[in-house]
Amino acid sequence: MGYCGCWLALDGYAAVMPQTPPADGFLDDVIARRLLHLAASVEQSLGSALRVERRELFCGEVSLLPARPDAMWVSWIDFGDELGLYAGTRGWWELGRDLADVGFIEDVVWSIVAGRVEEVLAPGRSRLVVTMPDGSQTADTGAEAPIGCLPLPWWPRWGRRVTYAPYALPGGGR
Repeated sequence: MGYCGCWLALDGYAAVMPQTPPADGFLDDVIARRLLHLAASVEQSLGSALRVERRELFCGEVSLLPARPDAMWVSWIDFGDELGLYAGTRGWWELGRDLADVGFIEDVVWSIVAGRVEEVLAPGRSRLVVTMPDGSQTADTGAEAPIGCLPLPWWPRWGRRVTYAPYALPGGGR
């Protein structure tokens, strides 16, 4: 394993190691432990309804991959100084690295696992809407189009809507 982005900081031209790289690729602080606990909790709760992948990318990446093809995957990455949350076609949130941001990730993850997520897809655009446990909604709009191209008018109205299923059916079925 080589040194990853979160461990390497440049001070002028000299590389400085702010902390010793962890053996498993994940930081060992309250934020990292809480995120790893989230992955373990989802895995324990849902068992074979998903596959949990943990990778040594940056300071740790966890991906939840549902067994059901009609459920949405979700992934988060710890960059050491910020967190990234990724889901669906182009949904991503760039977050700070504090307990409030971890709480946001937990709410989004459990909402996606429960199937409270919808995506609107159009050429070069997508909007991901997650209904949080308290009933509020959070959304992210992603774009992937050639430079200078504008979205087609009213794409969120006419785009293809996909409502994703929960990872597991009530009663433990898939």
